[in-house]
Amino acid sequence: MNPIDKAIEEGIVERINEKSGRSETREEFLERIHAECIDEDQWNQEYRCIPADESAAFLSHDMITACEDPNLHLLTINQLIAWLASPEAPPDAELYAGVDVGRMRDLFVVDVGLKLGDIMYDKLRLELDRQPFPTMRAELYRLLELPQLRRCCIDSNGNGMQLAEEAQIAFGYKVERVHISGGPMKEKLAFGLRNAFDSLALRMPVDAKLRADLHAMKKVVTATANIRLDGRTDDSHCDRFWAKALRQEAARPYDEPWALVCD
Repeated sequence: MNPIDKAIEEGIVERINEKSGRSETREEFLERIHAECIDEDQWNQEYRCIPADESAAFLSHDMITACEDPNLHLLTINQLIAWLASPEAPPDAELYAGVDVGRMRDLFVVDVGLKLGDIMYDKLRLELDRQPFPTMRAELYRLLELPQLRRCCIDSNGNGMQLAEEAQIAFGYKVERVHISGGPMKEKLAFGLRNAFDSLALRMPVDAKLRADLHAMKKVVTATANIRLDGRTDDSHCDRFWAKALRQEAARPYDEPWALVCD
């Protein structure tokens, strides 16, 4: 019997109801705490004492948590604009962005980081779910208009094709279109992000959804010895992972070996 089932059998639900004023049944309690977990890994680890399978994870929990900073907090677009105009912002601030474009089944995610020396600090993550394309465009353009934003890599696959093309026309060299549907480009972006984690070149807030997205990415070796990268959480097809990978690519100098060739 796993720990949560044992605790329920020993009356934890009734004790919680007595103190909280709730009237949950044992089944309702179990359904609620399960639904509150970010993913099955969290459920298994926290309530069933089943360790996560780190062998298939592209980024281990240790790699992710090593780059987390509990004092770091994300800003909204308005807060970012105000911060850039304040004395707190470095006068030569360099911002970089990655955009993973989703519409119906996946999220539209814009990840913006501030690069200070060799370290990239998370500053903003915009997530839109099932929003019209004009709304996506308007929010993205507010960021692209910032003079401190040096470069932005946009997923130009599927739903992102038109958005990336129009943004490149509007903002020129700031925007790079990246087709990441699969193959070498997908591996290049993913391994570029993992290299940043390996070298502790990232600082992120403690964020359960981001952590779940990053850890959900799995590496699978196919029968033909190729690596396939895929993953999903309850609300995302690892869209936060890919937005961050695109952001890291945007910050890479053109002459570095990892630099990508855009479509």
